Amino acid sequence: MRSGLRLLLDENIHDGVLNALQAQGVDAVHVRGIGLSGRPDNEILDAAREDDRILVTRDVKDFMRLSRFYQNVKREFTGVLLVPASFPEKDPTLLVRAINNWMSLQQCTGGIPAGVAWLSRDLIQDGDGPFIREAEPAWIRALRRLEAAT
Repeated sequence: MRSGLRLLLDENIHDGVLNALQAQGVDAVHVRGIGLSGRPDNEILDAAREDDRILVTRDVKDFMRLSRFYQNVKREFTGVLLVPASFPEKDPTLLVRAINNWMSLQQCTGGIPAGVAWLSRDLIQDGDGPFIREAEPAWIRALRRLEAAT
């Protein structure tokens, strides 16, 4: 699968995910491969922006907070794809399938604006049925409503 989307995989993403995505022609790199392992989250998010990559991470709490801060201070970033704990860490197969399906969806819709997206387990389905539910947990929708009201 070739896509115009470029990915930066955080250090909490299994190397098998990187290998599988690259084998499919996806432009993906791992933070370890570009010398960012152990670096602060803001440096990783800035590096993703500088290289026009979407960050894929399991570090949901920290990157939700950081991306919200970036949005509030009008600091640009390319995008963050959050991987919930429901995706098993040791077997990259389901995560690779979900990322591929998510990227296919983005190609159909013209790509994501700089922001945050959630991978949903609905994205691991194969076949003709719908495979995505617009993926924001209820607590994020509630937070957005509160912020809009202030």
